[in-house]
Amino acid sequence: MSGVYIIGVGMTAFGRFLERPLKLLAEEAVSLALSDGGVSHGDIGAIAFANATQGVMEGQFGIRGQVALAALPFDAVPIINVENACASASTALQVAMMQVETGQAELSVIYERV
Repeated sequence: MSGVYIIGVGMTAFGRFLERPLKLLAEEAVSLALSDGGVSHGDIGAIAFANATQGVMEGQFGIRGQVALAALPFDAVPIINVENACASASTALQVAMMQVETGQAELSVIYERV
């Protein structure tokens, strides 16, 4: 049987956390998802990073995912930044699914920040 499956999820508490930068929120959510899926950073072959507001909030328009996930031990994993207004998360899911379906990655992480 072939297909793409979601094997782990992670989420930070919902709310405004002005004292916690995106980097910390991203690290927490990604770490929770990897733990839930029973995989490690080294198992990940690709990342789709969805964000529609970080550019305005933090002035980072070009490499949002690379900056937000820099402290995590992903070694030479391609990070694709996705911005598609309120459809950013579903677009990132589609990107990650295509990466897995085409064999570009066995496992892919999706991060979405509103």
